[in-house]
Amino acid sequence: TKYRFENGIEYKSPLFIESIFHRYKGELEKVLIVGTRTSFWPALIADYSSDSEYVNELFLSIESSVKETGITDVQLLALEELLSRIHSIPFKLLSHNEELTEENIPAISEVYSSAVTHIKKRTKLLLDITYGFRYMPMLMYQNIQFLNAEYEFDEIRILYGEYIDASRQISAVRDISSLWELSEINKQIFAFESGFDGF
Repeated sequence: TKYRFENGIEYKSPLFIESIFHRYKGELEKVLIVGTRTSFWPALIADYSSDSEYVNELFLSIESSVKETGITDVQLLALEELLSRIHSIPFKLLSHNEELTEENIPAISEVYSSAVTHIKKRTKLLLDITYGFRYMPMLMYQNIQFLNAEYEFDEIRILYGEYIDASRQISAVRDISSLWELSEINKQIFAFESGFDGF
């Protein structure tokens, strides 16, 4: 897909996150990726699988696991270390069960709560929600909102790489950060109306 960012620059990539790496090259301090056990994790190193025997073996090993039972913690750690070396940026990879049921909601929520603890306090945060299941961005957003007072995020940007079929050729990168701003405004209005908190 060819993604066009707000500055008009376009990047062609099979994964939106690769476009983010190009667009924000030199600005990213850390990359955190949350997926399910059966997310197609090998896609993150598909372009590098012919570079060395180790990368190819890891690619095939993860591909096989994902199809059968899902990625293992050992494979996730190996992939994390490899991506950190490839991109020269620290990576943190977290995974959880794909199925959202009443029983596993607490365990899945815990993954998103722990995700925020890997983010530096008072930092700028770029949130890509492109490939998440419908509930994944919601859970991440909720946890960031919950911990915002403690972490004092400097700025929060939310991007969505919109898929457009090949006939239209360009996929727009949608910046929907104003949702965060509106949410923060609504919280302050509620605080004022309910407790007369003028601050």
